[in-house]
Amino acid sequence: MSKNNLRYIARIVVEAATPLVVGSGEEGLTIDKLIARDVNGLPIIPGSALAGVFRHEYSATNGSEKENYLFGYQSNNNGEGSRIFFTNAHFVGSKGVVYEGFEHSEEIKTDKFAEVFKHLPIRQHVSIDHKGVAKDAGKYDEEVLFKGTRFCFEVEAIDINEEDWLSLLNLLKQDRFRIGSGTRKGFGALSVVSASAYTYDFTKKTDVDLYLDKKASLNYPVNYFNPIDLVESTQETDEYVLRIKADNFFLFSSGFASSDADINQVMEDIVVWDGLIPDFKKNQVLIPATSIKGAISHRVAFHYNKLKGIFAENIHSSNLITELVKDESYFKTLIDREHFNSSSLTSSELFINFNPAVRGLFGYSENPCDDKDKNRYQKNRGNVIFNDLYLDAKCEDFKVFNHVRIDRFTQGSYAGALFNEKVAGIGGEFDLTMAVNKNIHSDYIKCFEKALLDIVNGILPLGGRTMLGHGMFSGKLFKNKTEISYDSL
Repeated sequence: MSKNNLRYIARIVVEAATPLVVGSGEEGLTIDKLIARDVNGLPIIPGSALAGVFRHEYSATNGSEKENYLFGYQSNNNGEGSRIFFTNAHFVGSKGVVYEGFEHSEEIKTDKFAEVFKHLPIRQHVSIDHKGVAKDAGKYDEEVLFKGTRFCFEVEAIDINEEDWLSLLNLLKQDRFRIGSGTRKGFGALSVVSASAYTYDFTKKTDVDLYLDKKASLNYPVNYFNPIDLVESTQETDEYVLRIKADNFFLFSSGFASSDADINQVMEDIVVWDGLIPDFKKNQVLIPATSIKGAISHRVAFHYNKLKGIFAENIHSSNLITELVKDESYFKTLIDREHFNSSSLTSSELFINFNPAVRGLFGYSENPCDDKDKNRYQKNRGNVIFNDLYLDAKCEDFKVFNHVRIDRFTQGSYAGALFNEKVAGIGGEFDLTMAVNKNIHSDYIKCFEKALLDIVNGILPLGGRTMLGHGMFSGKLFKNKTEISYDSL
């Protein structure tokens, strides 16, 4: 049967397994980055965002030739259109209704669940430099979608075979399939709630009639669609699990004051579903992946420099820098060694921000060159995928510490220097998980594992106010469910 006589359509409902940030590219009066919204002011994942992620992951799995065949291409005077079509992924409200246009505007007004999404959580971010302090202009905030938010979309394909069709849909089950921004700092993971599909055979009049009668609305019943079980891809990552418990208190700051304290542990609500009925679990203690990633990144730089014999005593040696730039085993991620200009960077910045292990594991977006030729600048996303962690907490799991700054001469308090902080002290073990792409340089992996072991052995604290004793953890480290220790490295 000719492929031209077949048309594949799937309807898929996905749930945010982590918070999502699908940006609009705009900024608000008080927020630096806003998410994309539809005409009803509800979150939306544009079809172009879906197409981009599917195309990228399909190419990584199947090669550029098949990618171009499915998704189209343009080269000089040649080109083909895409054989794959995506709708926007629209917000799923109470009772499983997909809110996709003006026709739902009155219904949304009475849906208390949907109304919550008019005002979303705000995440505070700050970029840390090689000295461990905030970079100039490195402070920003952004809207995020609640974990548990659901969306529905359809994907349609023409002139392809069934094997390629199923291969495309199965991408949703890959470890690395994430959408939106911040996919390497805890955002963008999706889980499939339901998937159903149908193959229209245009040599049959019944299928032609079904296709012509089908409405574009995602609420249109398609009872003749068949449920499909998407297949998880071959494991392409190694899973690391930090099974840890707090030795005392920890603090991942929200950046906001409250009626209880000036400095507060960040907390967020998450969405939970009972069938088609959604609800919120309020005030979950959040351990942001961004904070974990930052701490591990700096410790990886330490371990790699130690491995290469780079210490405080010799980092200012011009001979050392010259030799390392020439050495393929060190600054191997530099795209253009000939134009590399180390004099524009301090030694400590060079050995941390341009550390090969850091760049190989966590990605990079620039190269220091003598000129501003953008062709000499390269971006590469990270190979480590982190997840945010949410913990249940009760009132007794928190403690408020009062602080005052003392004048060294008078031993009296400074005016206006009295403040307090609310920290979390949740007992019991919890798991921090991360996935690392395979085929990473063995030296990078060794340094990464040592950094993780530093956490479970109480050497590397996490979160804020660590110099006051917060953020110490102890526990075990597992790689693909097998415990590892310093002795095994």
